[in-house]
Amino acid sequence: MKILVDKIGSVTKNLNLSYELEITESIPSEEGIVIVAEVLEDKKQYNQLELPTGRFSTLKKGDIVVVALGNRRALKGFVGKIPDQVKVNDVIHISPLQKSNA
Repeated sequence: MKILVDKIGSVTKNLNLSYELEITESIPSEEGIVIVAEVLEDKKQYNQLELPTGRFSTLKKGDIVVVALGNRRALKGFVGKIPDQVKVNDVIHISPLQKSNA
């Protein structure tokens, strides 16, 4: 199945992905697996995705984004763990890369 995406996360930049992608329903629950997801709600904080260009783009409800599964340990209590199993239509919480003040 082919899908058009709105935004591609910088974590995938070495893959040189296009905005029209062929997707599958098989999703291994492993670090680094690239997935396509729909943004389900607008957020006021931590609502940006770094694009392959290095620019940050605000995520909006309905955006179709390309991101990768991964474990996350970051500042301000943000922690993320890859679920044991990932299926089509599961709700996955995205923890966007935060801008550094350094």
